[in-house]
Amino acid sequence: MIEEDLARVCVICSLQSYEFERFAKGFTHHITKEHNIFNYLWFLMYLSTKDETEFTSHELFFHRKMLANDLSVFPIHRAMSLASHKENDLTNQLKDLQSKMADLVARAKKIDLERQLEEEKQRVRQREQDIKGR
Repeated sequence: MIEEDLARVCVICSLQSYEFERFAKGFTHHITKEHNIFNYLWFLMYLSTKDETEFTSHELFFHRKMLANDLSVFPIHRAMSLASHKENDLTNQLKDLQSKMADLVARAKKIDLERQLEEEKQRVRQREQDIKGR
């Protein structure tokens, strides 16, 4: 079961392999180049052996997060290689929504104009009847 999970889910970001196969350079590229678990482990080991007084600001930030059991420093459900796909997807959804809104506005204007035309026709008929009745 663990081996199956490792083959289909990134240990670092928890995203499924099919997302990387479909929208990025592939899952193997992702787990070896982008979210290589050994790089993360190396960094954690490096921090554990380094004197805290010698930490850079980034190392200190990360170290403090780890001491507080705050995992927000890990890219959970995030990957840079998928960011542009998600942005494009969102952009396409917004464009689709704008197009639908423009169609609705055009329909509403048409309906309003048809209503106004019908009201004007009614007024003309009423005037004609008023004139005939005199």
